[in-house]
Amino acid sequence: MINFKNLSKALKHSRFPVFWFRTEKYSYLLTGYWGIKTTSNLHIKKGIFTTLINTFQAIPEISQGYKFMNKFEGAIPMETVQIKNFTELIEKIPETELTYTRLIHKRNEVDEDVVLRSPNNYIFVDRMYMDFIDITSETKLYGLKPNNAVYAQKDEEIAMILPVRYGEIPEYLKSGGGTNE
Repeated sequence: MINFKNLSKALKHSRFPVFWFRTEKYSYLLTGYWGIKTTSNLHIKKGIFTTLINTFQAIPEISQGYKFMNKFEGAIPMETVQIKNFTELIEKIPETELTYTRLIHKRNEVDEDVVLRSPNNYIFVDRMYMDFIDITSETKLYGLKPNNAVYAQKDEEIAMILPVRYGEIPEYLKSGGGTNE
């Protein structure tokens, strides 16, 4: 489900801090805007390896992790409680399924957002972050409200992305009955 080439691009454009930790079965990577849980070993995965090594300059051992703030501080070991909290955060998937509308909304001259539909409203997710998820018929999207995280899940892999906040939904979507409350 994870497109590692596009994940690498999203990582390069993310603000710090960045967290990377591993368990026996999974690798986790989180920033202030998104997070992933994957069964792939990120430290050997083509498309993301170079970006991770250039960022962290270290590979976490099993049950360990690193936090990267900036190039001056380097990779700082994570505390066990941080790893536990982030694991719980990324695995706390809401039950409400979202519809992938295939609509793209141009936010400004540079940024585009993918439009998702929940039962009562629309949710907008930055396209750069949504692009690291390969949406297939087996990929399920979940979320609650326009200001809550959106989750994508396929098998054991999970991606969590924070949405873009809109005060008003675009006019062309209002006829579809959505609100942004």
